[in-house]
Amino acid sequence: GLKVVSNQCAINTTGNNVAFWNAATFGPDAECYVTVAAVPANNRQIDIYARMTTLVGSTTDGYSVAAEKVGGADGWTIIRIDNGAGTALGAAFTQEYANGDLVGMDVVGSTIKAYHKAGTANASWTEEASRTDSTYAAAGYIGLAIENNVGALDNFSGGTAKLYVKPIHVAQA
Repeated sequence: GLKVVSNQCAINTTGNNVAFWNAATFGPDAECYVTVAAVPANNRQIDIYARMTTLVGSTTDGYSVAAEKVGGADGWTIIRIDNGAGTALGAAFTQEYANGDLVGMDVVGSTIKAYHKAGTANASWTEEASRTDSTYAAAGYIGLAIENNVGALDNFSGGTAKLYVKPIHVAQA
């Protein structure tokens, strides 16, 4: 459902637009991150995925970090996906994000972490939340999604986690 528009990743149709890097799996310790080129409309979200398997809606498993744009403080959730259905791992948390900011995640062992990096010069990655879940331990695919309406992403990257570079590897494609 995602397409390239003006060299950025944008929605192709109404609904949840998802894409995965399916040329290879990464991990089992994996990371991914993306630059928010244009924040989605209120009450819509972007998602990034790691350790994803099968990539067919009703049989897809893995982990996600969802960042929902809302009128007040933006709500983020770390999610486990079982057979295409998401289950929040712990309580949601808040972190504002804006055009140019980066959203990231890593899954190392049984720990799933969500990261944010302000789009300003010399900003650092900040770990926003961490959850523990051991349901999916094998290598998997990475991906991203934009839910409905407006929003664009850029510089999606990731792969096997660089454990010697924390938090999160910062080279971008």
